[in-house]
Amino acid sequence: APTLQVLNLDDRNKSDRSPDDSTGSNGQSRFRRASVLALLAIDDSRATRDIARTALAALPAALRRSSLQALVGEPHAPARRVRAIELLMAEPDEHLRQWLGKLRSGERNKAVVKAIDQALSADQMTVSSLRSALPVLPACEPVADQETNPDLIEVLQQNHRELLEEAARERVAESGPGFHDKRRLDALRAIDREELQSLVDILNGRRDVPEGPTNREWALILAHRKRIAARPDMGLLQVLRYLDLIGESGLWGSSAFQTWLSRQGPASVDLRQLGATMERLKQPRRRIAMSCLVDLVLHEKPYRQLPAERVWPWFALHPEYIEEGLGLRPTPPGERAFDLAETLKVLRCFPALPSSWAPRLLQIALGETQTHRAPARALLSSQPDLAARVLDAAQVQKPDVRQRALRWLAELGDRDAVPSLRAMLAKETRELLRAELLSTLEALGADLSAELAPARLLAEAKRCLSTGIPGELDWFDFDQLPSARWRDASVVAPPILRAWVLIAVRLKIPSGNPLLSRYLGLLDVDSAAEFGLYVLARFIAHDTIHPTLAEAQA
Repeated sequence: APTLQVLNLDDRNKSDRSPDDSTGSNGQSRFRRASVLALLAIDDSRATRDIARTALAALPAALRRSSLQALVGEPHAPARRVRAIELLMAEPDEHLRQWLGKLRSGERNKAVVKAIDQALSADQMTVSSLRSALPVLPACEPVADQETNPDLIEVLQQNHRELLEEAARERVAESGPGFHDKRRLDALRAIDREELQSLVDILNGRRDVPEGPTNREWALILAHRKRIAARPDMGLLQVLRYLDLIGESGLWGSSAFQTWLSRQGPASVDLRQLGATMERLKQPRRRIAMSCLVDLVLHEKPYRQLPAERVWPWFALHPEYIEEGLGLRPTPPGERAFDLAETLKVLRCFPALPSSWAPRLLQIALGETQTHRAPARALLSSQPDLAARVLDAAQVQKPDVRQRALRWLAELGDRDAVPSLRAMLAKETRELLRAELLSTLEALGADLSAELAPARLLAEAKRCLSTGIPGELDWFDFDQLPSARWRDASVVAPPILRAWVLIAVRLKIPSGNPLLSRYLGLLDVDSAAEFGLYVLARFIAHDTIHPTLAEAQA
């Protein structure tokens, strides 16, 4: 752990770097550091792995991948090589698939072969599902290169001059915001035209953005009064480099990017253009996924600003982010987790739903989180076998899932499910599920005359009452329930009415239940009204009773 902390803090203890610091000995040092972190990220100690993976995730993707690939090819313990493969497949692409395929052909260890096969099989299943479900990707033109106008250097000089004047006027050298000490002010004063010209060169791609900590003085000059970001000659490449120079980790929500987007017209921008441009700059494409799949309340979203056909193709090319958002892949260490709600919104942009994601969406549609059920069900609505899948879910062991599946079946209105539901009803002994099954059959228009016959209802009532009256209803006087008659004027057996009260309490649906409404419909009108009024009056009386003085003082 101490070694990991030193590795993790290494960059923070260095002074601001010059543009040329990314080569030579510094490059070799970063590769050695990445190799050590990668080795620790596959360590047998889980605590060590967790710390190392967080630090590893902060490194550039290419450096991270090369370090892990080296470990897979070296003679480490099979378990460690398997962990390295799992980390690599968290960010798959065609080059990695081809590399693993070649490695597989010469691999002898069975555990490593199995890990490669499983990784490629799961990845291929997703790719095949996407290809079969989705149309051909629409055309996408790359973003054209452009250079800033020559007067940019004068604007940078103006910003620099104004910052120095403000510092002098407000005497901020000792205490003001932005200039915490005299060293910072001296650093700002030391910047000359040549250094400002280097910023112009970086923005236009003639020099690389330096790696390492943000140069604070550069950031102050570039961001001053937002003059640079507002310039019409700032193209996408310049904006992305600008965000790196000022240390802005966000993308879509940044004011500089939104200014650029407003100049383009959202209908002309495609996430694939953004992705290709970021790859040119060796920026992590996860920033695009973060813009869509993380709930940033105050920020705009690509799926709200762009047409759907400008959003889904990028995610079709990088389905691992959707799978991570759905919970099918783990979140890489050190990265912020994606939000399920945002992932479901992005999926609405797809013209069709890939079959490999349908099982997970079915779980969500029947899950405990109510806010996710409706969007998941809407996404599944076009599936041809949806009713059959929901019917299968209605036969699982967890009662709460079965109840939700039965209610969904009633909404779907598929009468082909009636025979299976009758078979389930014949075997079901739990009152809650029997009530749900009867409600679903009733909603599907099934003939329930046999199930609602007085003799059948009496047998079920006795079974319901056999477990006794729960303590929460010890105040309710069941013996005073009014007598009732069926529509044919025959007398209703008292146990049936008592069981209906118990079922109503167990169902916990205050707004009413289709099954109980159906039961009451079997009674003659006067009996139904008298019975309902009695139960309502008793519950109101109980809910409004005041404690005695002794009870209040207890």
